Amino acid sequence: MSREKSTIPSTGLRSDHGVLRLAHMPGQMLHERHTPSQTAPLHAGDPRWVFAVLVRLEIERGTLTGAIHDRLMLSGERMGLGPMQAQALIAITQESLARGGFDSSTRADILSVPAPSNRDPSELSDRTRWMVFGALFCWALIIAGLMLIVA
Repeated sequence: MSREKSTIPSTGLRSDHGVLRLAHMPGQMLHERHTPSQTAPLHAGDPRWVFAVLVRLEIERGTLTGAIHDRLMLSGERMGLGPMQAQALIAITQESLARGGFDSSTRADILSVPAPSNRDPSELSDRTRWMVFGALFCWALIIAGLMLIVA
């Protein structure tokens, strides 16, 4: 994930992996737009940061085997991270360790991953509720049918 940056001289635009950003030009004040997740501070309790540190500890212990990867994905799910978020954070952590460790670009990369939703992971989704309701209804029909047969 090397960061190649090039400035287009006449426009003051900087190309950053296909994303154009305003670059500072002498004598002009230019503003760069940030999304709230990019400007929000990264707290020690942020699930993205906690997950990245957990991944770092596992990488420093040795190679990420399939079992360890699965365990990390399960931990990420428990923290409210989706599979894509967890995969992205694993890749960011691996890349930052290949560069020598966590630095300011690692922080920016972690912040670029969408924050997990505030939904309680133990809370059932609407789809799950309907599936449970449907299963219970089917069991009720089976039991009622058996009671009619026996009677």
